[in-house]
Amino acid sequence: MVTITDTASDALRDVLETSNVPGGQGVRLVMQGPGQLGLVIDGPREGDQVVENEGRTVFLIDDTLSAALDGATVDCKLLDDGSRQITIGMDAQAA
Repeated sequence: MVTITDTASDALRDVLETSNVPGGQGVRLVMQGPGQLGLVIDGPREGDQVVENEGRTVFLIDDTLSAALDGATVDCKLLDDGSRQITIGMDAQAA
């Protein structure tokens, strides 16, 4: 299972709301190529790990990718220019 911090969950909710993404949709973590992950807007599918924030779907990850990233933590960092960066790190005990 992938863990998402409250900071990342709050940031994703803010992005979804300010972008007027319909309720029920969230940010999905996807494979974009060998060793590359990306984020897309999508709705939940059967078997997804779904993270909600204040009743809104904010983060989705399919069961295959979730299993491959078992022990990873999704976080959000505030950059010097005021923008936010989503990060994925592995727990040292899980690696």
